[in-house]
Amino acid sequence: MGLFKKKEVQPVLWPKEKKGNTLMFRYPGSCRAGQNVIVSGKETALLISYGAVKKVYSQPGQWPLVSDGDVIFVSTKQFEGKFGTKQPLVFNDPRFDMVHLRAFGEFKYNVSDPIAFVDEVSENNDSIDVQMIEDIVRDEIVMALNQSLGYLKSKAGMSVGQIPQNLNKIGNVTVKAGKKSFKKLGLCLSDISELYINPPPNVKKAIEEVSQVSAYTDEHIMKKTKLAVADAMRDAASSGGSVNIGRIGNEQNINTTIKDSVLQRSNIGVGGGGSGGSSSGSSTTVIEDSVVQRSEIGTTGGSEQSEGTAACHKCGSSIQSGWVACPACGTKVQNNCVNCGSDVQPGWVACPACGNKLQ
Repeated sequence: MGLFKKKEVQPVLWPKEKKGNTLMFRYPGSCRAGQNVIVSGKETALLISYGAVKKVYSQPGQWPLVSDGDVIFVSTKQFEGKFGTKQPLVFNDPRFDMVHLRAFGEFKYNVSDPIAFVDEVSENNDSIDVQMIEDIVRDEIVMALNQSLGYLKSKAGMSVGQIPQNLNKIGNVTVKAGKKSFKKLGLCLSDISELYINPPPNVKKAIEEVSQVSAYTDEHIMKKTKLAVADAMRDAASSGGSVNIGRIGNEQNINTTIKDSVLQRSNIGVGGGGSGGSSSGSSTTVIEDSVVQRSEIGTTGGSEQSEGTAACHKCGSSIQSGWVACPACGTKVQNNCVNCGSDVQPGWVACPACGNKLQ
């Protein structure tokens, strides 16, 4: 037995308790040539000598160092995080003008190039965890998201109203848009999920109203129209009159006119559509009212004027003798002869009581 016991050389490794959510770990102290470096799965070891990368150990196992130097371990496993816009993104929409959008979502990323990551991010740190790197990641994602929205608007004609049904596409385009900037950092943005893009409340309300109207089938629309006509007949009967219902207009145009009515009743300022000031009580008018106003209720369309009736001077609806107001528009229609005071109606050319010429 010798007098001196050979000193055992400690292997160079990344202690398990120091991994966790850490992307980079610098082994403390200098390492010697011949010393073994132990590399586990989903990590890479870099041997740094005189400020340059001397050797890369990317395969799991135990490997002898080729020279003296420092050893830096880099995790290549996938990490997850969440992001949100600190400031709203501006989206120039042809209908709603400049719309400010808030975006939120989740993302996945990993170190794809350990050498570039150490060069760009490490700054001589002994370790880098997710809290230190994800602020950078979030900023890059928001910039890529802004680019993808601009691209989809200019190339695909996407409007702000089409954003909700294109969130998956927007996320995929954002991943591609951020590829170059992430590569420079030695990172790879692999996925964006649970993306939510939130417009201002007034724009959101208008989009939801249009979506609800678009969901109406022709059958739904005609059913609503018939119900509205029945209501008009009931109201006219309760006032002691009747209503002359002509042919309901072109069914193919009803869906379009309802959409126009919904947008006109929104309390928002739109590009080319007026300012965003307060509107009248029509902003709460329901779709059924819009259908009734656009159908030819109480008009002469599709039928001849019956005997003993006249046309309303305001809306053209049929007015029967003795009525004091138009049942379609509410305009007062009964007048008196200036000569004898007898009741006369618009459209008559002479007073039936005294013969006085009315027109």
